[in-house]
Amino acid sequence: MYHAMRNSFEMRLCAIASLLWIAGTATAEPCLRFGNATHVPAGRSPTAVGLADLTGDGNPELITSNRTDNTVSVYRNIGNGVFVGRIDYPVGQSPRIFAVADLDGDNDADIATPNWALDEDSVTLLWNEEGGRITSSSLISTDRRPRTVAAADIDNDGDIDLLTADSGTIFVSVHLNQGSGVFVEGVGPQSVGNEPGSVSVGDLDNDGDLDIVATSRAFDWVSVVLQNADHTWATPVNYPVGNVPRHEAIADIDGDGALDIVVANGTDGTISLLMNNGSGQFMSQTVISLGGSLHAVIAADLDLDGDNDIAVADIDGDRVIVLSNDGAGAFPIVREKNVGVGPSFLAVGDFDGDMLPDIVTANAGTNDVSLLVNRTSEFQCERADLNNDGFVHSADLAMLLGAWASNDPIGDIDEDGIVSGSDLAEVLGAWLSP
Repeated sequence: MYHAMRNSFEMRLCAIASLLWIAGTATAEPCLRFGNATHVPAGRSPTAVGLADLTGDGNPELITSNRTDNTVSVYRNIGNGVFVGRIDYPVGQSPRIFAVADLDGDNDADIATPNWALDEDSVTLLWNEEGGRITSSSLISTDRRPRTVAAADIDNDGDIDLLTADSGTIFVSVHLNQGSGVFVEGVGPQSVGNEPGSVSVGDLDNDGDLDIVATSRAFDWVSVVLQNADHTWATPVNYPVGNVPRHEAIADIDGDGALDIVVANGTDGTISLLMNNGSGQFMSQTVISLGGSLHAVIAADLDLDGDNDIAVADIDGDRVIVLSNDGAGAFPIVREKNVGVGPSFLAVGDFDGDMLPDIVTANAGTNDVSLLVNRTSEFQCERADLNNDGFVHSADLAMLLGAWASNDPIGDIDEDGIVSGSDLAEVLGAWLSP
């Protein structure tokens, strides 16, 4: 009976294959591919990670904040994504999500790190004197328990200012740069809700000045605060999102020229998409369910096809989920890559010099950073295009059947851990599609 069933199954496969061989080939669509993670040891409990060229050689350095060690670590990039010579710099207690920008106008990127521990209420500034040499630091006072720092020229005077999401309050604080890295407290917006956990800036209403987006973890919303022409702030408008929003990204998702908002929600395994009508007003959320506990999100053109893709870090699933944008703000292809334990933050940048944006994650559970090298093919490709020749045709079917027989991971198109009928369906579906 078993042999008869198997022979029948094989006959059906052969019949399908024969028909498809006659049908010809299917042109593939753009896709994203990342290599398997490699890891760089970090300090204890790395909470945030970033990539920035501190040395001025064109290669971005790797930076982490380590909340248990109370340090910021800098790794020099010597080219091709090789990081060496980690140096740890002391900061305040429990450093969190930092910003990197030229704060003192000397054309070198400095680091601003929020110190989240109770009663710290400060941001540590690490001054890059030249060539990546951080020789001094200073503090600026904030409101209670700053969790995130954002850096941008808020008042349009040519100097980079700082904003902090002060999670022990209901406010985002504005710190205005006086021109040489000396900061004074500016007038911030009205309440953005309890526990503001993160803050981002962008010109949401296309009027030439920067506006604010902040998440409220307690109230499950994002606040949008538009800046007026006189640098005062409009009344915040709150938009419901998923449960316990952790972090947001601002980017044009649907290709209409206006900046949209993407939110990673921490306890319901979703991301929320808020589309901008062009004047800084947003539609109700579109929800994409991914599972897990999503702690951080980035939006960037990862495959260089002209639209912004999304990547999120799942702290419970030890994975990065990458969503490929079809150009109109839909995400038909979703892939994931395993990283270290407990990825709480991620960042994007070309760390290996191949002109493709790579991804790094801070993994508090394994005290390391995962490096995901962007392997997007130079060809137009599709998940089922196993040989990356730009088409889905007989060669891909042959590869899939061979991988199925040997359980070769190359045939695991849907990345569920096995090569099975669902992968075959992907190849056949792609081949038959017009």
